Amino acid sequence: MFEQFIGTKPVEDRHRVDVAALEEYLQLRVRGIEQFKGGQSNPTYRITAADGRRLVLRRKPPGKLLPSAHAVEREYRVIQALHAGGFPVARPHALCEDDSVLGTAFYVMDFVEGRVLWDQSLPGMTRARRFDIWDELNRVIARLHTIDYRAVGLEGFGNKEKPVPPDAFKQAGVQPRGELWAAMLDTKESWDALINLHAPDAATAQRILDNPLYQNVSGRFVQSHDYIAMERLYEIHTSGDYDLIIVDTPPTRNAIDFLEAPERMADFFSSRFL
Repeated sequence: MFEQFIGTKPVEDRHRVDVAALEEYLQLRVRGIEQFKGGQSNPTYRITAADGRRLVLRRKPPGKLLPSAHAVEREYRVIQALHAGGFPVARPHALCEDDSVLGTAFYVMDFVEGRVLWDQSLPGMTRARRFDIWDELNRVIARLHTIDYRAVGLEGFGNKEKPVPPDAFKQAGVQPRGELWAAMLDTKESWDALINLHAPDAATAQRILDNPLYQNVSGRFVQSHDYIAMERLYEIHTSGDYDLIIVDTPPTRNAIDFLEAPERMADFFSSRFL
């Protein structure tokens, strides 16, 4: 069912890479190059160097793109910041924003051997094995949510909306008739803002912010991210500042999870666990 997303395939004609230009840029000999079947719309390749090293190249697709679309530059900077802090991501090597090299911006990182588990039910595994996998996933996601993006140099990825600069439209060959604003959710900051907004006074707000249960739920509980994203979306919608709001979510099944987040959080807070 998910085989079309797993493994590699010969490079598609429309996604061909100028190997000579790539070799010159990376200063290495390329023995082979394959294209991953997946990639979430950004062409992604596995490169085998003559010395045996295996790397991954991820690039923007060819053609005219909308401003801020397919932002591999942003991906690279996030991976670079997380790797420097010891977070388990592939080691990044280079970011090329010069379109004259391969036609579009790209970055290169280590290839890390692993499995792609698309079916979330994990068929064919024992209950204990499934538990171990989901427990590790939750552990890593929880750790990610505890990272202070300011401390790792990602303060430009703020929680507040910022206008997309005019130069971005010019580079894409687009003449907008309005404005485009963008924001990246900061889970903890959004939770704290929600508490400060609804608490009856500053002292009560501070007691909640200092509460260990609140700190765990807002910073480490996996479902809290989807829930506060819905709260933030509602806040932006009711502000009346925008004519159209677009939410960039993962694949469809995750988008459904996102829409059901408020109900899941309500079930959690009404459970006997608490």
